[in-house]
Amino acid sequence: MPSFSTDYSIPASEIAMKSMKIALGALWREEEGLTMVEYCIAGGLVAAGAAVAFTNLGAAINTTITNLITYMNLAPNAA
Repeated sequence: MPSFSTDYSIPASEIAMKSMKIALGALWREEEGLTMVEYCIAGGLVAAGAAVAFTNLGAAINTTITNLITYMNLAPNAA
């Protein structure tokens, strides 16, 4: 009589892959919190705000340095 194997064991790597697929699928379907698009929009707004702030700061520093140079060039002549 032929013997049939009843060993239906699934390799651990296949189980891990299936559980990973299930976890990633659940993460993909999750709609709580910010989405990637919202993160991109928020990041763009932060970058734009930083660019404006640093541009204004750079202009103020340039004006201050120009005023200091002008004052230092006039100081020897005023004495």
